[in-house]
Amino acid sequence: PEHPQMITHKPEFCCGFGQFHTAPKPYATKTKADLYEALWTAPSCEKSKAPWALMSAYHSRTFAEQMTHGVYFAIALDVDVKAPTMAELSQWWESITGGSDAIAYTTRSATKANPKCRLIGFLSKPMAFAEWSIASKVLNDKAQHDGIAPDRATERAAQLIYLPNRG
Repeated sequence: PEHPQMITHKPEFCCGFGQFHTAPKPYATKTKADLYEALWTAPSCEKSKAPWALMSAYHSRTFAEQMTHGVYFAIALDVDVKAPTMAELSQWWESITGGSDAIAYTTRSATKANPKCRLIGFLSKPMAFAEWSIASKVLNDKAQHDGIAPDRATERAAQLIYLPNRG
């Protein structure tokens, strides 16, 4: 049977705190609005305790479980080498999507000498892993073609995407 969120289109994200947050600790659920809010209310903490989200609503950090049960509501672009400016990234996203919803932010370790950034692009409909995996690869391929060096880890089923965290 189809996952209920595939039918209701209720965008939610499995979230947690810190790179070692795993079951049986309960995961949090954040909405798209919560992710937007994170831009303005970002904590300042070590990465080992920082907030993260999966692009899927399914509450598991296990790759095999996400591949089977994941319901994805966003795709992510992570740029750790020679990242574009926020203006350039926004223009690029606008040019490839026509302006679909997204949030973009610099990472905690970004500096003027070594800019780093992330973009979370919200999908208009939820995707199962097979479809989402293709979309993620296409996004990274397009970025690479356009001179942006993506971290392809974002193509993994249960890859953590660290949320805004002031450095």
